[in-house]
Amino acid sequence: MAPRTAEADTTSASHSGTEVQWKLVTIKPSHYCEKARWALDLAKVSFVEESHFPMFSRFHTLPIGGKTTPLLTSGKGPSKVTYTESDDIVDYCDSLLPVEKKLLIEGRREEIDEWRKIANEIGDHTRRLAYFNMFKYTKNLAYEVLSDNVSKRQKRMAKIMMPMIKGVVKGALKVNEKETTKSIERLNSLLDKADKAIEEGDGYLVGGKFTAADLSFASLMAPIIFPPEFDAKMPQPEDLPDQFRKVVEEYRSRPSGKHCLRIFSSYRPKKN
Repeated sequence: MAPRTAEADTTSASHSGTEVQWKLVTIKPSHYCEKARWALDLAKVSFVEESHFPMFSRFHTLPIGGKTTPLLTSGKGPSKVTYTESDDIVDYCDSLLPVEKKLLIEGRREEIDEWRKIANEIGDHTRRLAYFNMFKYTKNLAYEVLSDNVSKRQKRMAKIMMPMIKGVVKGALKVNEKETTKSIERLNSLLDKADKAIEEGDGYLVGGKFTAADLSFASLMAPIIFPPEFDAKMPQPEDLPDQFRKVVEEYRSRPSGKHCLRIFSSYRPKKN
């Protein structure tokens, strides 16, 4: 399939920083995309964010070497560099940071990577849980959240196609009662481990300082705690139906949820 031009079907948000310009292709409210955005902002990497609705995003990632979002790309021809995984984007950003601000602490990489692995699994479960509650208890919240920063054309198309998009999301991500129940059980087990580590530690997951472990963990918990600093349109608990609000409040009240909210509040760069 021929690539679509960005001008015809995208809305971009510019993030200022260093002179080199990158393009970050996202689904704006994706917690994996937030992980990448957060690292880029910390490293003061200049980039333009190009956001798409689910289903539409692959028309913009496949022609430049990726499948899913986030995708970070810069340059053309032999000079083009593309990162297709959020963890790879974080690693690239870490390479630009001064020693005192490194996200990957020398000598603690194995511990950090273990927590990043746990965070990535948590992210799959929180995404399923968030979609399940949005689809079950709200009428338009999924559309309102997912349409953040996308083009007017995509918004119009997505509004018409929303029943189909919901069906695709439910099928692809196994958003159903059986799988969501299993996700809740596994998520709670992983969070029990995180709660213990946070309560027994010194305020961080690894090394007594903010690292990629905390950044990843906080980002990927976002769909069930809705941190106010998250750089995309997200509801707050008071905006949600009672059933959904109770889920968010439950996870916010856990030691791991409180930790993630604090990490966002303390370390997510503020927007101008």
